[in-house]
Amino acid sequence: MQTFKQLFAALTLSLLCSAPASAESLVGRIISIADGDTLILLDAQQQQHKISLAGIDAPELNQAFGQQALVSLSAL
Repeated sequence: MQTFKQLFAALTLSLLCSAPASAESLVGRIISIADGDTLILLDAQQQQHKISLAGIDAPELNQAFGQQALVSLSAL
């Protein structure tokens, strides 16, 4: 049986790989994970971008499994 982490990783990767062709590309380095469905990316101009992952509805940090969702996204 797949674990939550495996399912979350598979879903996240499939959503990232199936982005629409018209989507804007943003290249940078992930500098932090805000919660289970939001990350902060730093671009080449040192500008921070808060990115919410489409199709992911992870619990907030103060909700049940919120910390586990953050750890799972961090592992990716």
